[in-house]
Amino acid sequence: MSTRLRERLRPSAESSRERNLLQWQYRRQESYRRANLLGMDAGDVIERARAEGFELVERPVGGAWCWGFVREDDERYPAFLERRQAMQYMADWLRRGRVFA
Repeated sequence: MSTRLRERLRPSAESSRERNLLQWQYRRQESYRRANLLGMDAGDVIERARAEGFELVERPVGGAWCWGFVREDDERYPAFLERRQAMQYMADWLRRGRVFA
């Protein structure tokens, strides 16, 4: 079999990379959708956080755009690179109640 024919039959590295990227993005979206958030969905977390006086915002921290919950002008609460991490933190905070509020 000629080298040219082998190259045509073998999937290109570029298409393989694209396929892997698409599969990764799909798995990431699915895992976010299925994220337990401790028995709550994302809307419940945001709603309960709002009732406690928090707001989910995207803000610059140390040169990077991060997600986090803030209470009025108090930005001392942790900031995360991904929205899902901020949601998980708040779900945990809400579950624990006012233990470390």
